[in-house]
Amino acid sequence: MRYLPTKTAFAELQEKYNTFFILPKGASHGGAIRELREVWGGYINPEHVLALDDPNAAAELIATQIGLCEGVTDLDSASADLAAHGTSQALVSVVRASVSKAYTGGEIARVTTGTLAPTSSTPAKRL
Repeated sequence: MRYLPTKTAFAELQEKYNTFFILPKGASHGGAIRELREVWGGYINPEHVLALDDPNAAAELIATQIGLCEGVTDLDSASADLAAHGTSQALVSVVRASVSKAYTGGEIARVTTGTLAPTSSTPAKRL
């Protein structure tokens, strides 16, 4: 079995996808957010390493980040939508502080062109 180095795996992943890593406060990383941001920033775009001050806002952060990456919302609209659907102002503030600043304007995020071959429409065989 051949193992793919982590750096290579993430480089290939980013050729097709906008890749993020969320560092929730209070997780088992012992509060070393700055150090972990540096480590993960070496694997993916440093703007895509998201520190989350309240793990209860994880779903809202993910949904907001997807909307920003797809260009279907901006940060103000996403915040208003969250509040309109019952998210507390405290969690809305956490999401606003945690999203990637590269996408806060609602511009469509395009992944870089890489060397990966297009995926086949034929499902892979299960082993």
